[in-house]
Amino acid sequence: MDECGLTPSAIMQTERLLFAKRLLHETGLPMGEVALRAGFRSVRRFNAVFAEKCGMRPSAIRSNHESKVSDGVIRLRLDYRGPYAWSEMLEWLRNRATRGVEVVTGEAWIRTVRLDGHDGWLRVTQDQERDALLVEITPGLTPVLPQIVRRLRGLFDLDANPAEMAPVFFSPFTTLEDAALSLTALPGIGPWTAEYIAMRALRYPDAFPAGDIALRKALSDGVAVSIASAEAASHAWRPWRAYAAALLWQSLKT
Repeated sequence: MDECGLTPSAIMQTERLLFAKRLLHETGLPMGEVALRAGFRSVRRFNAVFAEKCGMRPSAIRSNHESKVSDGVIRLRLDYRGPYAWSEMLEWLRNRATRGVEVVTGEAWIRTVRLDGHDGWLRVTQDQERDALLVEITPGLTPVLPQIVRRLRGLFDLDANPAEMAPVFFSPFTTLEDAALSLTALPGIGPWTAEYIAMRALRYPDAFPAGDIALRKALSDGVAVSIASAEAASHAWRPWRAYAAALLWQSLKT
């Protein structure tokens, strides 16, 4: 962490404080719950660190914001850099929804959640007043709020910067090529599956499943081109071929 000028513990503390501020701004959770869910072992420690780093007590933020849990549902706002193709994202999720787990309406994505022994549901819609998604979460999931927020930001690609197309990706593999080689070494995993996993699960922005029949049809007005031709055509979109693949799939719906 020398390049950042911060120790790992300092970075973790900053992340805990930022998450705590979000909970203070956007929920009516008791102060003890805020401290615990943000990763602090006690309210006293939370108050001390918050006052030292933010120059005020946590209660100063809470007093200026009305409760967002009056009906028992926790509400959070997840900001992103616009523009954001929300309708297209919902269509993508609708076509891949797991029956009995997910429901996609014209304006929302809803799913049940079971995480680390905690059960509940959440609902995600687009904020109509700012570049953000609005998340409603049942209180039963309060103990795993940080994990849920991280997963939602990853699922909806909220850390992407459309101006630079340079989101941060974390993966156990060094490169896309390493990931593909490791995956295809597994029984039953071919190039198409490896690229699809790299795109959807590992979040490599340049993954491109050239063997996908739908992509090959989208490249030539419904007549599938060869895998080699699809791979060659995709080179023009490097290093963002995963985004190009998503748009090609979407084009088949219009």
